[in-house]
Amino acid sequence: MSGLITAPPFNNMFEATRDNSTMQGLVTAIYEIGCLLGAMFILAVGDLLGRRKAIILGAVIMLLGVIIQITVMPGSTPLAQFIVGRVIMGVGNGINTSTIPTYQAECSKTSNRGLLICIEGGVIAFGTLIAYWIDYGASFGPDDLSWRFPIAFQVIFALIIFIPMIFLPESPRWLLSHGRVADADKVISALRGYEITSAETAQERDGIVDSLRASGGVGQKSTPVKLLFTNGKTQHFRRMLLGVSSQLMQQLGGMFFPVTHIIFTRPVKLTPSSSTRLQRCHLLHAALAGKHRLVAKHESAHWRSQYDCLRHICYILLVLHRAYRPASSVSVWNRGSDGQHDHCVCLLDSR
Repeated sequence: MSGLITAPPFNNMFEATRDNSTMQGLVTAIYEIGCLLGAMFILAVGDLLGRRKAIILGAVIMLLGVIIQITVMPGSTPLAQFIVGRVIMGVGNGINTSTIPTYQAECSKTSNRGLLICIEGGVIAFGTLIAYWIDYGASFGPDDLSWRFPIAFQVIFALIIFIPMIFLPESPRWLLSHGRVADADKVISALRGYEITSAETAQERDGIVDSLRASGGVGQKSTPVKLLFTNGKTQHFRRMLLGVSSQLMQQLGGMFFPVTHIIFTRPVKLTPSSSTRLQRCHLLHAALAGKHRLVAKHESAHWRSQYDCLRHICYILLVLHRAYRPASSVSVWNRGSDGQHDHCVCLLDSR
């Protein structure tokens, strides 16, 4: 929404968002409320549904949310319909983002499980990059296309999730937790290339059963929520806090503020076009940096974290410098006076 929320065609359709930071924040952030509801829903019924059905359900809900948003027409309450669509789409995304990593982990080997989860995180940066460049490209089209198409494009990714899951199997861990040993053996043999009756299949099956037994999940079709608050040998509570705190600090740390369109147009005082390009270039860098981190595993995580901190400090300094100095003292990537070219210069006064 960052590239759409301040766009004139979007504001023309939803007048309440025009120059209203409160309403713009509501329309943007309400999506996260839907994600929270979707994640809480899976926490309650995810073990009953199964990974495969949950992912299909999440994709279908996302499709429904997209349709509700793009079918908005000028009339009585277009903004209300759009907000409802965003909440529904958020529910679908919350279901998928909390289920897909679980499904992926339960179907992969222990030797490459961590790498696959990291790749999934890296793909998020590429997805965001695609989304923002689509926003930028669509901004040159007709008014309706400039905001409807970027939202409608999400259907492609929902279908990429939905269609393959129709043919993919359930995870062996979930099957074993529900006592479906024969089905689990079939899935394990198919995933690993073993014979169903081989010793390798039995060994991996027994390892999963031992893991379920150690975590208290054997013979229970739904894992009790109270297990999350237990420590002991399983350390469930500690692991939950590690996962939650990392996500919480990621958001509160401001790592996403450089991709916020309003940051560059208001405090930094760039033109909308220049702000959009700077924003997209930042995302390109973030996507390439994410890929580099997956390849350069030998580098210290400590130094990578310091690099991220330094990068965001530079953005903060840019915002403060542009926000609190006269416009005549600095010009960064603003449109030229002829309206035909951009320049990236920094002219400091002599004070």
